[in-house]
Formats: sequence, structure tokens, C-alpha cells
Amino acid sequence: SVDFFSLEPQRVREEEITEFSLLAEQLAGVSQGAILYTQVQEEKEKALVAQLETEKAKSQIEFLNEFSKVINSYNNLDIIFSHAVENLSNKIDTDIFQLQLIDKVKNELFTRCLSGTDSALLKKYNNLRVPLIPESGSLYLAYTSKKTLYLKNIKRIAEDKKSELDNMVEADFQVDSVFLIPLLVNDEVIGIMSINKFGGMKKLTEDEVRFVESLCEQLALAVNNSALFEETERTDSEENQVWT
Repeated sequence: SVDFFSLEPQRVREEEITEFSLLAEQLAGVSQGAILYTQVQEEKEKALVAQLETEKAKSQIEFLNEFSKVINSYNNLDIIFSHAVENLSNKIDTDIFQLQLIDKVKNELFTRCLSGTDSALLKKYNNLRVPLIPESGSLYLAYTSKKTLYLKNIKRIAEDKKSELDNMVEADFQVDSVFLIPLLVNDEVIGIMSINKFGGMKKLTEDEVRFVESLCEQLALAVNNSALFEETERTDSEENQVWT
């Protein structure tokens, strides 16, 4: 509504009342137009966001389908791992990838594939064996919970709550986050994928975390199939040596 007032008593003619009414209608029209314009712009922005999300989802689905083809085409885990690393590094801006598998006999993790570090660290972590005990810190937590462990800022964790292994990884790679994804097959953890960025990783969105989890679901199957294939080849080779 539009109100006109004066501190002094005024006599308003009928013609003026008509003019005021017309002015009020014009102002109401302008106001309504502005509201409609704002609503239209908001709807356009929502539509654009929805379109971008749809395109992003489509791109992720295409990538996962392509990754599935790679899994079905190769039994070589190194090739599969390299394909995953190459694409993930571009999609979530990360450069450290470590695939650790479980040695059931010794109840410990060992490094199967590692990317994104220098030769000295590569040798150090390739020889690293991590016992599956509470003292192993974040890796043990991811293993026992069977859930993704993502902490944006590990510096907020009290020092007495960190394991020696956590502190070592933080110092060696200068990271400030933890991103561990357990690889599950039939609800059993067969390994853990560690992802990070040298010097610090950007904050990941929920969509990015879910995307990595989807990829790791397929990676878990690839790891399992590859391990079975390697075990079969090793057994056949040992049998051939016995008969030779």
C-alpha cells in the first residue's frame, strides 16, 4: 500500500485523489514487476545449477562406466590403479594415492600400489606393513568401521589421539586431511584406498566424496578379481616348477 500524509490539515480534491490512485497503481505495477523479475532470475539460476549438476552427474556416470570397462578388460591391478589415479587426480585435484591390501595371515596392511611421491618415500611406504590394531590410528578406524573416513582438518585432532603412523604420514607428505575409503567385497574389508594431496587437499564436497566411494566400490571388485587371478597364476607356476 502507498500512504500520503501531511502534518497540516489538507483538503484533497477529487481529481487529486484520482491522480494519487493512478500513481499508486503504477507503483504497485512496478513493484510487482520487480518481484516477478527477481523470481524469474532465481528460477533461471536454479535451472542453471540443476543443469550443471545433471551434466556433472552424467560425466561421473560416463567415467564410472569407462572405468568398469577397464576393470573387465584387464586383470592387471597396476593398470587398473593407474587408470583410476589419472582420472581421480583431475576430478578432485589430488596427487597422492595409496592402495593397501590386507594380509589375512599376518593380520596387517601392506602397500600394493602407490602414486604421487618421490623414490625415497615410495621405497619407505612400499616396505611398510601396518598391523591391524588400535595403535594404527586412522587406518584401523577405517578398517573396523567399514566406512569412509574423511577429516578435512587433522590439526584439530589432539596430538595424543593421533597414532605414530598418522603423524608420520602427515610429516612425510605435508598433508592436513585424511581421506580413507575401505574396499568392501561381501561386506568384508579387503583393502583401503588412501587419497590426499601433497601440501594439503582442498575441502571435498559431499558429491565428490560419494563419487570416489562409487569408484572404490568398483575398484574393490577389481582388486578381488586381480588377487584371485594372481593367486591362480602363482599356484600354476609353483605346480609347474614341481613337475619340472
